[in-house]
Amino acid sequence: TIAFSSEEIRRAPGAAGDVSRIIFGLPSLAKVNDTKNSLIVRGGSPVENGFFIDNIEIPNINHFPVQGSTEGPIGILNVDLIDDVTFHSGGFNAQYGNALSSIMEVQLREGNREVTDVQLDMSMQGFGGGIEGPIGNGKGSYLLSARRSYLDLLLDLMNEQVGLPTYSDAQAKVAYDLSDRHRVAFVDVFS
Repeated sequence: TIAFSSEEIRRAPGAAGDVSRIIFGLPSLAKVNDTKNSLIVRGGSPVENGFFIDNIEIPNINHFPVQGSTEGPIGILNVDLIDDVTFHSGGFNAQYGNALSSIMEVQLREGNREVTDVQLDMSMQGFGGGIEGPIGNGKGSYLLSARRSYLDLLLDLMNEQVGLPTYSDAQAKVAYDLSDRHRVAFVDVFS
């Protein structure tokens, strides 16, 4: 088991904003090639991995997945929203169900409870932005992010007639404190 903080995730060299590519160099992992973020753990198959976001199982965290597998070329998660990642390559608890090779636990951070922040970005994965801020005088917060690919738009500007898939994704987390000991949260991952 190894854990990555939000700063380690954000600054990971060669990850291209993809949380799966961050863990490629770990022991017990094999990489197929650089075009897919296949996680082959302890000689297993990419279909044997489990992904959990804020304790909710997500079948696949990639765009354009290979049918019957958990691999794909581009991740759907915005790494700016991730608080930490814990990766288990074996010896994980039975609460994770049928995963045979590995478990990746992703915890999304909460939004800023004091002021509203807006971020626009453009990267290898696309262009997009995010907004976060307080709810109810700091008793809660919201965090929203959306992203879209842009290569098809560039090719259209150049009058290139190439068939190119497009993708988009969005994530949201809304948290609210009901009391000092109770909190309710809404998490959405869309692609």
